[in-house]
Amino acid sequence: KYFTGEGKHGIYSVAETCNGILAGLVSITSACSVVEPWAACVIGMLGAFFFTAGSALLKYLLIDVAVNATPVHYFAGVWGLIAPGLFARGLNMRASYGNHRTGLFYGGGGSMLAVQVLAFVAITLWVLTMMLPFFFILKKCGIFRVAEADELQGLDNSKHGGSAYA
Repeated sequence: KYFTGEGKHGIYSVAETCNGILAGLVSITSACSVVEPWAACVIGMLGAFFFTAGSALLKYLLIDVAVNATPVHYFAGVWGLIAPGLFARGLNMRASYGNHRTGLFYGGGGSMLAVQVLAFVAITLWVLTMMLPFFFILKKCGIFRVAEADELQGLDNSKHGGSAYA
């Protein structure tokens, strides 16, 4: 249902297209100096799919995210963080960072991929550890949520003047 475009009635969304493009750019940003151009294209294109999957997951969980920013930056960003573990070329790694590591697809084994996944876990845990107390305090102060009218209308419409998704 979420990946088939059901309910879109054959109409392309400019906002979704722009978010897919942004997701591709977010995906390749961290790896741009260590991958070949063909791999950058693959990483960017796959970033759009991670955006779509993240958006569908949040819709399924009934989490309203203004202008679909979380799928663009978190889900596509996670893919971009992990991608060098697959696509990093040794020559580019030496030129950029002075080391000899390579991604899995260049014969580097899984060590770089494992480190990239560990970085994703560590960053996610760090952000959760730092932000959950902050969100708890905001909730206790009664300022964590928007007004009910804005919530019912949807944050994209009430705060940004348009919907990020149908």
